[in-house]
Amino acid sequence: MANNQAQDRYNPQGVMADDWESHKFFDLPDGEIFFLKNERNNNNHAYRKINDKQAMNTRMQTTHDVLSNITVYTKI
Repeated sequence: MANNQAQDRYNPQGVMADDWESHKFFDLPDGEIFFLKNERNNNNHAYRKINDKQAMNTRMQTTHDVLSNITVYTKI
């Protein structure tokens, strides 16, 4: 059987692509920068963890209550 190069080829992300790591909010240390989605766009603002229940939107400088068991993302 012949190899199908289109299906056998490994196609990694580009060099300029972002690498994301997922965490639970309660596992992050205080002061850590995180994102709510693992994508880069204008609606995905960075947040800084203040304590186990609150985070600050770094763009708008507003504080928000956050559920401690949600999945958040950090850039590697």
